[in-house]
Amino acid sequence: MKTIYISLICLATIIMIVMSGCASIDSMNRVPIGAESYRDRGLTYHNQGKYDKALSDYNKAIEINPSYAFAYNDRGNVYYNQGQYDKALSDYNKAIEINPSYAFAYRNRGNVYYDRGRNDEAISDYNKAIEINPNYADAYNSRGNVYYRLGQNNKAISDYNKAVEINPRFAYAYNNRGLVYSSRGQYDKACSDFRRACDLGDCSGYDWAKKNNYCKEHQSEESNLT
Repeated sequence: MKTIYISLICLATIIMIVMSGCASIDSMNRVPIGAESYRDRGLTYHNQGKYDKALSDYNKAIEINPSYAFAYNDRGNVYYNQGQYDKALSDYNKAIEINPSYAFAYRNRGNVYYDRGRNDEAISDYNKAIEINPNYADAYNSRGNVYYRLGQNNKAISDYNKAVEINPRFAYAYNNRGLVYSSRGQYDKACSDFRRACDLGDCSGYDWAKKNNYCKEHQSEESNLT
Protein backbone atom coordinates (compact mmCIF):
# COMPACT_ATOMS: atom_id res chain seq x y z
CA MET A 1 0.00 0.00 0.00
CA LYS A 2 2.87 2.35 0.83
CA THR A 3 4.33 1.83 -2.63
CA ILE A 4 0.96 2.46 -4.27
CA TYR A 5 0.45 5.59 -2.14
CA ILE A 6 3.84 7.01 -3.18
CA SER A 7 3.09 6.19 -6.82
CA LEU A 8 -0.21 8.02 -6.57
CA ILE A 9 1.54 11.05 -5.12
CA CYS A 10 4.06 10.98 -7.95
CA LEU A 11 1.30 10.65 -10.54
CA ALA A 12 -0.59 13.56 -9.00
CA THR A 13 2.58 15.65 -9.02
CA ILE A 14 3.19 14.87 -12.71
CA ILE A 15 -0.39 15.80 -13.59
CA MET A 16 -0.04 19.10 -11.71
CA ILE A 17 3.21 19.88 -13.52
CA VAL A 18 1.67 19.13 -16.92
CA MET A 19 -1.41 21.19 -16.13
CA SER A 20 0.77 24.03 -14.86
CA GLY A 21 2.82 23.88 -18.04
CA CYS A 22 -0.29 24.01 -20.20
CA ALA A 23 -1.58 26.95 -18.22
CA SER A 24 1.74 28.73 -18.69
CA ILE A 25 1.66 28.14 -22.43
CA ASP A 26 -1.92 29.38 -22.61
CA SER A 27 -0.92 32.42 -20.59
CA MET A 28 1.97 33.11 -22.96
CA ASN A 29 -0.38 32.94 -25.92
CA ARG A 30 -2.51 35.65 -24.36
CA VAL A 31 0.42 38.06 -23.80
CA PRO A 32 0.34 40.90 -26.37
CA ILE A 33 3.08 40.57 -28.96
CA GLY A 34 6.10 42.78 -28.18
CA ALA A 35 7.54 45.67 -30.15
CA GLU A 36 10.52 43.57 -31.23
CA SER A 37 8.27 40.90 -32.69
CA TYR A 38 6.30 43.46 -34.70
CA ARG A 39 9.54 44.94 -35.95
CA ASP A 40 10.88 41.51 -36.95
CA ARG A 41 7.71 40.68 -38.86
CA GLY A 42 7.82 44.11 -40.45
CA LEU A 43 11.29 43.38 -41.75
CA THR A 44 10.02 40.15 -43.31
CA TYR A 45 7.15 41.98 -45.01
CA HIS A 46 9.55 44.69 -46.16
CA ASN A 47 11.92 42.15 -47.74
CA GLN A 48 8.92 40.61 -49.51
CA GLY A 49 7.92 44.00 -50.91
CA LYS A 50 4.72 44.07 -48.82
CA TYR A 51 5.17 47.67 -47.79
CA ASP A 52 1.70 48.32 -46.38
CA LYS A 53 1.98 45.35 -44.03
CA ALA A 54 5.52 46.35 -43.07
CA LEU A 55 4.36 49.88 -42.24
CA SER A 56 1.51 48.51 -40.15
CA ASP A 57 3.91 46.42 -38.08
CA TYR A 58 6.45 49.21 -37.66
CA ASN A 59 3.64 51.54 -36.57
CA LYS A 60 2.57 49.00 -33.98
CA ALA A 61 6.13 48.56 -32.73
CA ILE A 62 6.45 52.32 -32.29
CA GLU A 63 3.06 52.50 -30.60
CA ILE A 64 4.23 49.92 -28.05
CA ASN A 65 7.68 51.50 -27.66
CA PRO A 66 7.81 55.17 -28.77
CA SER A 67 11.59 55.18 -28.16
CA TYR A 68 12.31 52.27 -30.52
CA ALA A 69 14.98 53.76 -32.81
CA PHE A 70 15.27 50.62 -34.95
CA ALA A 71 11.57 50.73 -35.81
CA TYR A 72 11.76 54.39 -36.86
CA ASN A 73 14.76 53.64 -39.05
CA ASP A 74 13.06 50.63 -40.63
CA ARG A 75 9.85 52.54 -41.25
CA GLY A 76 11.96 55.27 -42.82
CA ASN A 77 13.40 52.66 -45.18
CA VAL A 78 9.91 51.74 -46.38
CA TYR A 79 9.05 55.38 -46.96
CA TYR A 80 12.35 55.81 -48.81
CA ASN A 81 11.61 52.85 -51.06
CA GLN A 82 8.19 54.36 -51.76
CA GLY A 83 9.73 57.71 -52.66
CA GLN A 84 8.16 59.42 -49.65
CA TYR A 85 11.35 61.26 -48.76
CA ASP A 86 9.86 63.75 -46.30
CA LYS A 87 8.44 60.93 -44.18
CA ALA A 88 11.66 58.94 -44.48
CA LEU A 89 13.70 61.95 -43.38
CA SER A 90 11.41 62.52 -40.41
CA ASP A 91 11.82 58.91 -39.26
CA TYR A 92 15.61 58.94 -39.67
CA ASN A 93 15.75 62.18 -37.70
CA LYS A 94 13.74 60.56 -34.92
CA ALA A 95 15.93 57.46 -34.89
CA ILE A 96 19.05 59.63 -34.56
CA GLU A 97 17.41 61.77 -31.89
CA ILE A 98 16.73 58.62 -29.85
CA ASN A 99 20.12 57.04 -30.59
CA PRO A 100 22.81 59.54 -31.68
CA SER A 101 25.22 56.64 -32.29
CA TYR A 102 23.00 54.85 -34.81
CA ALA A 103 25.28 54.53 -37.85
CA PHE A 104 22.65 52.96 -40.09
CA ALA A 105 20.26 55.88 -39.57
CA TYR A 106 22.96 58.39 -40.49
CA ARG A 107 23.77 56.50 -43.66
CA ASN A 108 20.09 56.19 -44.58
CA ARG A 109 19.45 59.88 -43.97
CA GLY A 110 22.52 60.60 -46.07
CA ASN A 111 20.89 58.67 -48.91
CA VAL A 112 17.84 60.95 -48.75
CA TYR A 113 20.09 64.01 -48.87
CA TYR A 114 22.00 62.49 -51.79
CA ASP A 115 18.83 61.84 -53.77
CA ARG A 116 17.76 65.42 -53.15
CA GLY A 117 21.08 66.81 -54.31
CA ARG A 118 22.04 68.02 -50.83
CA ASN A 119 25.60 66.82 -51.25
CA ASP A 120 27.24 68.51 -48.27
CA GLU A 121 24.62 67.17 -45.87
CA ALA A 122 24.94 63.71 -47.41
CA ILE A 123 28.72 63.71 -46.93
CA SER A 124 28.29 64.92 -43.36
CA ASP A 125 25.98 62.02 -42.54
CA TYR A 126 28.20 59.46 -44.27
CA ASN A 127 31.18 60.85 -42.34
CA LYS A 128 29.27 60.41 -39.11
CA ALA A 129 28.28 56.85 -39.98
CA ILE A 130 31.93 56.01 -40.72
CA GLU A 131 33.08 57.73 -37.53
CA ILE A 132 30.70 55.53 -35.54
CA ASN A 133 31.51 52.38 -37.51
CA PRO A 134 34.84 52.54 -39.41
CA ASN A 135 34.03 49.17 -41.05
CA TYR A 136 30.75 50.30 -42.57
CA ALA A 137 31.29 49.40 -46.25
CA ASP A 138 27.93 50.79 -47.40
CA ALA A 139 28.76 54.21 -45.97
CA TYR A 140 32.07 54.33 -47.84
CA ASN A 141 30.34 53.30 -51.06
CA SER A 142 27.63 55.94 -50.60
CA ARG A 143 30.13 58.69 -49.83
CA GLY A 144 32.08 57.63 -52.90
CA ASN A 145 28.95 58.21 -54.96
CA VAL A 146 28.75 61.81 -53.76
CA TYR A 147 32.42 62.43 -54.53
CA TYR A 148 31.93 60.95 -58.01
CA ARG A 149 28.96 63.24 -58.61
CA LEU A 150 31.09 66.20 -57.52
CA GLY A 151 33.90 65.18 -59.87
CA GLN A 152 36.24 64.35 -56.98
CA ASN A 153 37.29 61.07 -58.57
CA ASN A 154 40.35 60.38 -56.43
CA LYS A 155 38.24 60.58 -53.27
CA ALA A 156 35.56 58.45 -54.90
CA ILE A 157 38.03 55.71 -55.83
CA SER A 158 39.54 55.83 -52.34
CA ASP A 159 36.11 55.23 -50.81
CA TYR A 160 35.25 52.43 -53.24
CA ASN A 161 38.64 50.85 -52.50
CA LYS A 162 37.83 50.93 -48.80
CA ALA A 163 34.37 49.48 -49.39
CA VAL A 164 35.69 46.44 -51.27
CA GLU A 165 38.55 46.05 -48.81
CA ILE A 166 35.98 45.71 -46.02
CA ASN A 167 33.61 43.62 -48.12
CA PRO A 168 35.35 41.89 -51.05
CA ARG A 169 31.95 40.70 -52.33
CA PHE A 170 30.43 44.19 -52.59
CA ALA A 171 29.28 44.16 -56.23
CA TYR A 172 27.87 47.70 -56.18
CA ALA A 173 31.21 49.15 -55.09
CA TYR A 174 33.05 47.33 -57.90
CA ASN A 175 30.54 48.66 -60.43
CA ASN A 176 30.84 52.18 -59.07
CA ARG A 177 34.63 52.10 -59.13
CA GLY A 178 34.44 50.75 -62.67
CA LEU A 179 32.36 53.77 -63.69
CA VAL A 180 35.03 56.12 -62.35
CA TYR A 181 37.75 54.25 -64.20
CA SER A 182 35.75 54.31 -67.43
CA SER A 183 35.20 58.08 -67.08
CA ARG A 184 39.00 58.39 -66.94
CA GLY A 185 39.49 56.19 -69.99
CA GLN A 186 41.06 53.44 -67.84
CA TYR A 187 39.04 50.74 -69.55
CA ASP A 188 41.16 47.76 -68.49
CA LYS A 189 40.61 48.62 -64.82
CA ALA A 190 36.97 49.43 -65.48
CA CYS A 191 36.31 46.11 -67.21
CA SER A 192 38.10 44.23 -64.46
CA ASP A 193 35.76 45.79 -61.90
CA PHE A 194 32.67 45.23 -64.04
CA ARG A 195 33.57 41.58 -64.53
CA ARG A 196 34.17 41.15 -60.82
CA ALA A 197 30.77 42.64 -60.04
CA CYS A 198 29.17 40.38 -62.63
CA ASP A 199 30.82 37.33 -61.06
CA LEU A 200 29.20 38.44 -57.80
CA GLY A 201 25.75 38.58 -59.41
CA ASP A 202 25.39 42.18 -60.66
CA CYS A 203 26.10 42.41 -64.37
CA SER A 204 24.61 45.87 -64.92
CA GLY A 205 28.00 47.55 -65.19
CA TYR A 206 29.46 44.87 -67.42
CA ASP A 207 26.43 44.91 -69.73
CA TRP A 208 26.72 48.69 -69.97
CA ALA A 209 30.44 48.42 -70.74
CA LYS A 210 29.88 45.85 -73.49
CA LYS A 211 27.12 47.98 -75.01
CA ASN A 212 29.55 50.89 -75.20
CA ASN A 213 32.40 48.69 -76.48
CA TYR A 214 34.57 49.29 -73.43
CA CYS A 215 35.34 45.61 -72.88
CA LYS A 216 36.28 44.56 -76.41
CA GLU A 217 39.10 42.25 -75.34
CA HIS A 218 36.81 40.25 -73.07
CA GLN A 219 34.13 40.24 -75.75
CA SER A 220 36.54 38.69 -78.22
CA GLU A 221 37.51 36.08 -75.64
CA GLU A 222 33.83 35.23 -75.21
CA SER A 223 33.32 34.98 -78.97
CA ASN A 224 36.27 32.58 -79.23
CA LEU A 225 34.61 30.33 -76.69
CA THR A 226 31.32 30.11 -78.61
